[in-house]
Amino acid sequence: MNIVIEERWFEAHNRHLNFYRRAIPDNIRGGVLLSHGYSEHSKRYEHVMRAMAQQGLAVFAEDHRGHGRTADVLGDLTSVDDVVEDLHILRRELQSVIGTRPLFFFGHSMGALLTLRYLQTHGGGAGAILNGPAIQIPQNIPRAAKVAARVLADYAPLFAIQGFFNPERACRDPEVWRQMRADPLRYKGKIRARTGREIMDAIAVTLPRLSEIELPVLVTHGTDDETVRAEMATVLFDAVSSTDKAIHLFDGLRHEVQHEPERDDVIEVWTDWLADHLVG
Repeated sequence: MNIVIEERWFEAHNRHLNFYRRAIPDNIRGGVLLSHGYSEHSKRYEHVMRAMAQQGLAVFAEDHRGHGRTADVLGDLTSVDDVVEDLHILRRELQSVIGTRPLFFFGHSMGALLTLRYLQTHGGGAGAILNGPAIQIPQNIPRAAKVAARVLADYAPLFAIQGFFNPERACRDPEVWRQMRADPLRYKGKIRARTGREIMDAIAVTLPRLSEIELPVLVTHGTDDETVRAEMATVLFDAVSSTDKAIHLFDGLRHEVQHEPERDDVIEVWTDWLADHLVG
């Protein structure tokens, strides 16, 4: 099946114009709303989108505010609450394509945090895949940087505080490192003050409410992840109330398991889980 990735724009929350990609198979069996991680964008998931579309799933993936082609300023995540509402609007777009067929969520890292926040706010859906869930502030970020983010967020929101971009921590593939460094849509600067505060606040709100998540869940994580500790996958798995839940740890893989040399095996775990949860 030849899967075409379409590029589009939609009117998001508060009339903000957001960019998204979509893959729609000929024989639609369901849909996936995909959320990328911090400092990246949806194009980096085209291989994931195609694999899911091969299963009959229509996949929609936006560039979040402050990211990719949606960004007014790269690296400036203006509001997590606004992103959650953006996702709700895009979900309705996806629902109009798939009708009453099952709708799933996929989130990587910050995208997993956004997905959890979305589910706590709006609910629904047939299941969620949460990879490398960023439900913990990275340990390498010092307390001074956290305090600075809160102090400066309202007065100097774009002020760059803490380094983050490190291709070698993402995966073990030198070609991916090269692509990341050359990518003009990838934010490579330090975490901005407003972005830092928004992510910290989202974690603080989301973490105590994980038990509200009741839909089927697959949690995945690389065991050599130095960005988000692999233990957070277990924390998430144990906290959700889902009766249908599974956890899969990829031995020796780093944060972006979808870009590791073993990427095909990783994506197969995700698509197999989706196939098992599709009806008909």
